[in-house]
Amino acid sequence: MLPLKPPLASQQANSYLPPPQAVTEPLSMDSLSLAERDQQQKKNEGVSETSPMRLRMEKFIKEQQEQIVKALEEVDGTKFRKDEWQRKEGGGGITCCLQDGKVFEKAGVGVSVVYGTLPKPAIMKMSANHKNIAPDGEVPESLE
Repeated sequence: MLPLKPPLASQQANSYLPPPQAVTEPLSMDSLSLAERDQQQKKNEGVSETSPMRLRMEKFIKEQQEQIVKALEEVDGTKFRKDEWQRKEGGGGITCCLQDGKVFEKAGVGVSVVYGTLPKPAIMKMSANHKNIAPDGEVPESLE
């Protein structure tokens, strides 16, 4: 480790080395996006009753999709093909398709999870039914 005290005046010419923290790689100050934080939480901790509502809702909807697919497979006797996909902006989805079944010619059950900012008209429309959503375009922390 390099000494942290400055050099003597007689040593200043070309012999002073900066403290180690000045030459190490800077820490990234970029914070993770909401989608990245959610992905990390789902991977590391899973989704629980204390998780944000958006994660609990995503889990609930995906469970409903599984139940619907299972029920349709029991009726038809044919298995659905499952396709999971990711959006580079965050989120993704699961598309389950059945084709040329015994009962259904074609069937699909899809779920999409999208991250982004709601446009002001959508927020205005939601605020009519949800009084805690401010019409100024800002989404409350509780909805993030």
